[in-house]
Amino acid sequence: MSVHRLALFTRTMDVVFLAGVVDPQRRNYRPFATYQLSWYLRQHGYESQVVNFIHQAPEKLIREALAKYITPKTKILGLGLMTHPKDQQATIKKVESILYWAKKTYPHVKIVAGGPLTSFLVRHYRNKMLFDYIFYGHAENTLLELCDHLWRGGDHPKVTSIQGNDVIDENAADPKKIRFNIEQSRFEWHDSDHIQEGETLPLELGRGCVFACRFCSYPYIGKKVNDFNRSMDCIENELRRNYDKWKITNYYMLDDTINASHERNVEFYKMTQRLPFKIQFAGYCRMDLLAKRPDSEMMLFESGLRGVYFGLETFNQDAADLIKKGWNARNAKQFLPKLHHEIWKKRVGVQCGLIAGLPPQGFEELKETNRWMIDHEINHWQWHRLGINREKNSLFTSEFDRNAESYGFDWYVDNGQLYWKTQYATQRDAENWVSQLVAEATPHFKYACWNLMEIVQYQLELPVMVNVVRASDPFRNKISLRRRDFLTNYWSQLLGRKVTNFDFQ
Repeated sequence: MSVHRLALFTRTMDVVFLAGVVDPQRRNYRPFATYQLSWYLRQHGYESQVVNFIHQAPEKLIREALAKYITPKTKILGLGLMTHPKDQQATIKKVESILYWAKKTYPHVKIVAGGPLTSFLVRHYRNKMLFDYIFYGHAENTLLELCDHLWRGGDHPKVTSIQGNDVIDENAADPKKIRFNIEQSRFEWHDSDHIQEGETLPLELGRGCVFACRFCSYPYIGKKVNDFNRSMDCIENELRRNYDKWKITNYYMLDDTINASHERNVEFYKMTQRLPFKIQFAGYCRMDLLAKRPDSEMMLFESGLRGVYFGLETFNQDAADLIKKGWNARNAKQFLPKLHHEIWKKRVGVQCGLIAGLPPQGFEELKETNRWMIDHEINHWQWHRLGINREKNSLFTSEFDRNAESYGFDWYVDNGQLYWKTQYATQRDAENWVSQLVAEATPHFKYACWNLMEIVQYQLELPVMVNVVRASDPFRNKISLRRRDFLTNYWSQLLGRKVTNFDFQ
């Protein structure tokens, strides 16, 4: 082991993050936010370490990592976790155990959290029973303010009390001190992130969505098309650096709509053609915008698009109009097969999002959608039960959440829980429909979008894997073994000792 590597293992940390993307198929994704915050804090003189893949590792390894990186100098332990609903309970239970242990073992450390679980954490851990602070929204500026307060005697960031917790909203940052600028962000992965050669990494292109679908509770919707986009120069520098250091060519694009701006797609295409290597990536696209600019279809492919997620939602015209996606119902059945089979020639892993419970759709119509997807050999489609949140203290709300009754939704109580209903279905109906639809569809699923980009980091050829039916995948055992090897390599580097499969049992 080199002296440089040993030095990494002996750095004294100001901030330590626990991170993970919980997935029912045990796929290895890196959540970007904790790495972004770590990088940003380093730019301002703080030492930070991310401990990732905590949902995959046993508690003993996580505690060993915390014991390695938390010192008397450490003042913040942060949690950044993305979970799948089916796995949330087990994961939260493990993380809760670890954090209570850390709270007792390191009483000098403030425990903080943020990310998609914010509302859940505020609701389930009231009165600061577990967290000293919970951050809402992008936290570069607010977390830096807290660090400056704890280490350098700066002003305390403004807090709001919700359910007895101290919540720090991104809008509470002192406007005179705001420093972060997404347009000029020169994010870099750090050696202590233990990137593995050929890994698939998240890449931030911009922030916010230009659309405002009525069911969407994402807080950064309705932006202007040229707002909050990272400069192409910054993106190109990151791509080149990642390739030079780790031979990285595969990416998950962190942009809510990568084809929101045709002009930006042209600029991105030109940049990729300048690179001395080819990239592959997956991201969110809008079908209507592809149809509007037919030249963008192959331009995105030639830029490296190999996995795409379309928020299709529904083929029903009334339901599509209700959520402000009317184009999909009118045109997607003609456009999508042509795009998938004739233009992209089944070389892009296409995944579609669909919603059960949108009025006036019933179960029979949803089953027809399932059959359409099967007949047209779409790689993968996800069924989601329509969610309407009535939690008063929720920090993420959609138009449906705020004005459900105006769109034909009513309410009923079952076992003390409040559920939505319409004249066509109840929330429980939609949940049951999703279970049946997924069971029928699963034998037909192929690799697509994020899943496709995750498996190609294990030295598997994308042109082959994009057409493999997952239920009969001849590479399944190889993928499973290489996922485990990936984890043991990561934890070995993180802990500075040889970690084996036995450590994960």
